[in-house]
Amino acid sequence: MIKEHITKTDKHDNHINILCTDINIDATLIHQRQNERWIGVDRGAEVLLSYDITPTYMVGDFDSVDEGVKAELIEQGATILPEDKDLTDLDQALRWCDKNKFTSVNVYGATGGRLDHFMSAIELLKHPKRLEEKHSIRMIDDQNVLQMFDQGKYHITNHFDMKYVSFIQQSDICTIAIEGFKYNLKKQR
Repeated sequence: MIKEHITKTDKHDNHINILCTDINIDATLIHQRQNERWIGVDRGAEVLLSYDITPTYMVGDFDSVDEGVKAELIEQGATILPEDKDLTDLDQALRWCDKNKFTSVNVYGATGGRLDHFMSAIELLKHPKRLEEKHSIRMIDDQNVLQMFDQGKYHITNHFDMKYVSFIQQSDICTIAIEGFKYNLKKQR
């Protein structure tokens, strides 16, 4: 279980949490942030309501919930997307975040379940506008915190009591220098 620490950035008005599913998510993570703003994506909306958390926004095609739950979510104002669409449910939620000026977003449950959904979620982290504007979007589960960084200098602090850190380049043009870790690098390509 991850002992999550709320960072200073997360306390600002521009922070929101997204729950896609509770697969690979310890309930403690949700309870620690129960008084914060949430978006329920597809089954995540049902899970949040089961924890007595009323999402700020609910969106999805809701193909992972039964018809009775879907009807209840519609009654509560969920935005229903068609099952056949060009955007994933999570992409639609992040676009809503962009439109509503949320630049600090923790996404829970994007790494559980289907690999195609996970790979699509990783691509959402690479959105050029979000990178240029230094949006902080983290994908979190019981074992991982994933975040994409654009060029620049960053100070990384372990807020999740995790033992390992990895840096993986996402473009052909990448130079990295790291210090203060077990293995430091000086401008490695």
